[in-house]
Amino acid sequence: MLAWYPAAFRFARTRIAPGWSATLPLQDYVSELKRRQQKGYVPTVAFVNAYLALGDNEQAFAWLERAFKEHSPILLYVKVHPFLDPLRGDPRLADLVRRVGLPETSLMPP
Repeated sequence: MLAWYPAAFRFARTRIAPGWSATLPLQDYVSELKRRQQKGYVPTVAFVNAYLALGDNEQAFAWLERAFKEHSPILLYVKVHPFLDPLRGDPRLADLVRRVGLPETSLMPP
């Protein structure tokens, strides 16, 4: 995992959910996302980022698949968003890029 990722995720988490503590343990954050999801829509990207911060790439990919099925606009940035860097090199990301319809050039930003 990239060294900066947990700090960047904590920052993003406070932006996605104002009022949530940046020090809330990540697993508790996932539980809170699931609880909120029962009451209303929670963007799939919130789950993707949470599972990436936990180092759980399998769950991150499961939520990326859900984002694909929902036609989430976040997938427009799947090739360049730095939060997805831990998935670079995994063939599933290349497959997702292809299915989204983005050019199949390098998966790393210039």
